[in-house]
Amino acid sequence: MAAEASPRDPLTRLCALLHLPRSGYYRWRARPDAPPSRQQQERQELALVIALLFQAHRQRPGRRPMQALLATAGYRCSLGRVDRLMRELGLQARRGRKRRQAQRPGPSPALTAHITNHCLAPDGVRDFASTQPGTRTVGDITRLPTTDGPVFLATVLDLATRRALGWAFASAQDTDLTSQALSHARDRRLLAAEAIFHSDRGPQYTSHAFQAHCAALTVTQSMGATGLCYDNAVAESFFATLKADLGSESSPTTTAAQMQDWIAAYIEEWYNERRPHTTNAGLPPTAAWNRLVTRKAAVPDP
Repeated sequence: MAAEASPRDPLTRLCALLHLPRSGYYRWRARPDAPPSRQQQERQELALVIALLFQAHRQRPGRRPMQALLATAGYRCSLGRVDRLMRELGLQARRGRKRRQAQRPGPSPALTAHITNHCLAPDGVRDFASTQPGTRTVGDITRLPTTDGPVFLATVLDLATRRALGWAFASAQDTDLTSQALSHARDRRLLAAEAIFHSDRGPQYTSHAFQAHCAALTVTQSMGATGLCYDNAVAESFFATLKADLGSESSPTTTAAQMQDWIAAYIEEWYNERRPHTTNAGLPPTAAWNRLVTRKAAVPDP
């Protein structure tokens, strides 16, 4: 009885069992009408999925967000493979980063004592780690150009999930803007009682009016060093991502009203709900928020 061929046998043994020369196998595989191999089919399928996801997400995902989107769709592959396929397909998220201006000195000497009392640690070291949604937050302001003149966006971000809890949009960079962003987070019931709010020492955050607003909302302020943008890196990273996408999608003739509509859709429909975030192991901020809230509810109180 002839020996049966095993799929794991080397090519030489398989050809010997079938009484075929190896050259004949290679000629068959090189035919123009030869069916694609399983590996080639998987590669073609993955490339198609990448192209569809890239278009479905408005050409925003880079290789890392794309890897997370593929994992969500059931395709797990290495970052290098995603990078190679995106390069072969000519897919590249457009990015237009802007140079950041240095932070102007904020508090006057008269406010130094007040700010020091609001630091979280005696040595001035601030803790940005969080596992409880809505308890530790960070905020900042950025300037956006429009045909109606510059407008300003203030945000409140959750450090546990990177979710944008609240935001405000106005033509003036003042205390009302930062207060509205914080109130927006509280009105949506996303800001926990006794929450901590990290910020830089811009005058909008060091003003007595904003300090009183934080006290009314039972929010504890935490301010970083003057002129040190890296001390507020989470907020800076969010604005860098937002401006990169804005630069590739908006028109130079965007009005203030159009900018506000774009910001609202970007934050609420894309960033919070759909954009994969590396801090959340590829989950969008809202999905990561819901997962943490569910886990907390499942743990009984001691």
